[in-house]
Amino acid sequence: MKPVKHWLLLVRSSNLNKTGLDIYAKAALGNQELLFLFLFVSLVLHDYFPTFALYVIPKNMTYLDTDKQTRADLSITEGIYDEYPLYSLFSKTETKNGKRLMLDWITSPLNDISVIRKRQEAIAWQELPELPLDEEELDFIEYYLEYRDQIRRPNILVSLTSAFDRLLRHDAQRYVIKRGVPLTIRLLNQLESLRTNLPGNAPLLLKELAQSIQHTIYSSELKEVVELYKKEKSPSSYIIDKYDYLFRCIHLELIRGLLSHIYILDVCRTAHRIAISKGFCCRPEMTEAMDLSITGFVHPFTEGGRMNDWKMTNGNNICILTGSNMAGKSTYMRQVALITLMAQIGSFVPATSAHIGVVDKIFTRVGASDDLSMGQSTFMVEMMEVANILKEATANSLVVLDEIGRGTSTYDGLSIAWAVAEYIENKEKCGAKTLFATHYHELIELADKQEGIKNYSIAVKEKGEDIIFLRKIVEGGTDESYGIHVARLAGVPKVVTKRADEILTSLERKSMLSGKKQEKENKKVVEGQFDMFNFKLAEIAHEIDKINLNELTPIDALNTLMKIKEKMK
Repeated sequence: MKPVKHWLLLVRSSNLNKTGLDIYAKAALGNQELLFLFLFVSLVLHDYFPTFALYVIPKNMTYLDTDKQTRADLSITEGIYDEYPLYSLFSKTETKNGKRLMLDWITSPLNDISVIRKRQEAIAWQELPELPLDEEELDFIEYYLEYRDQIRRPNILVSLTSAFDRLLRHDAQRYVIKRGVPLTIRLLNQLESLRTNLPGNAPLLLKELAQSIQHTIYSSELKEVVELYKKEKSPSSYIIDKYDYLFRCIHLELIRGLLSHIYILDVCRTAHRIAISKGFCCRPEMTEAMDLSITGFVHPFTEGGRMNDWKMTNGNNICILTGSNMAGKSTYMRQVALITLMAQIGSFVPATSAHIGVVDKIFTRVGASDDLSMGQSTFMVEMMEVANILKEATANSLVVLDEIGRGTSTYDGLSIAWAVAEYIENKEKCGAKTLFATHYHELIELADKQEGIKNYSIAVKEKGEDIIFLRKIVEGGTDESYGIHVARLAGVPKVVTKRADEILTSLERKSMLSGKKQEKENKKVVEGQFDMFNFKLAEIAHEIDKINLNELTPIDALNTLMKIKEKMK
């Protein structure tokens, strides 16, 4: 069979309101065998769980891809330590199903610029209409639409109940129907009113919702039902049962579709409210080109933080970020990734301005952890994460790398970090936009060797033995990490930090001398010939070293100087 590459299958439970389940499976299907398998499983599930629904949509409706590690590193749905996840920031919706839809938006950002702009326009609109019903009424309609399915479902406990219990259950069912039918009709009336009162300058997303409402109501018996019910001042049980049958047996999916429009409106209203309360004043400009420029941005979870800028053009793939420990490198990189993700959700972002090219994936490798259950060390886990990034990242991806190669020897780690940077910078192999924080200061030299690499650092101000973190990103690399300063701030005993300073000075001196020695060795041979100039200097230095200055007369000094001059010719 030919592969099926243009479809995406979604299996989702719509029975979220009552059971609290949030079953959401998403799989890109590569062949027809898997497609038919998913269809078969969904049909079997539907026999046992009538609230399951199956959707097959075109694959060109793609989403930004983030793996579990990235969602944890960026605190998208769960926080790291005491950080608040992004979802908690946006979860203050007016309805429970609106909250679930918001979770879908946050965990599945868009790749389609036109749809992103529709969301931005709707969220930015100052005249967003109120929800037609309150949360309790919407919840009751959801419950009403599914109530009968529960009673009809075979259950051994039901068959064992007494006649008195059955009578009570019948009374409860009549109450649900008597309240559910009028609420559903009121919902239809309110949605019709919302549609007709929508101004001509409304955002395109709301106009599409209005058109969908009109099509749903006017292309079915729902409009006729609404008009007939208005004439019934005191409808009989027969009339209520008739409308109940129409709502829950014939037009059940249509009404659920109308409810979904309300939840979209709820999410837009919530995002609008959060943008105002948190000061997210920037509506990002989304572009197809991979030019990423954000000015005056701060972390979404903080208020009054230091503003920073970030700019990467098509010719610049990697930013090597160096600087002190505790200066904020990891936070800065997370800010960039979070703002990019928020922009593709359709949300406003905490920045002055933002021009963001749509990315297909976001990868992060931040922090250190092992996996004892699998027998994997911290360094092994780190390398597995790096391997996954190098395999999966594309030229349209955003990659955040923090401290590659720190779990092994210095030269091994430096070599791995250097090779990874070169691989990512190569557009034919990867070419992803990358923020690369490191304490291997040798990587600064890559900017002179590779056109697509630029150096940035975190500004620090020295004040005696103390340092002040300015939290400001500046162009250019730095060869200072201030690790001993940070150890002193952390409360490490002075005798230890003092000894560390002495050892550091000794190691730096040895490194400097070995560097000069290596430089001298490199200069000995030029195109296979001995360097005579260095030989003469060594001979003259040897002669000067033999001179006893206490016994040297002025005339002897003049003669010695003449000999040196002759040898230099």
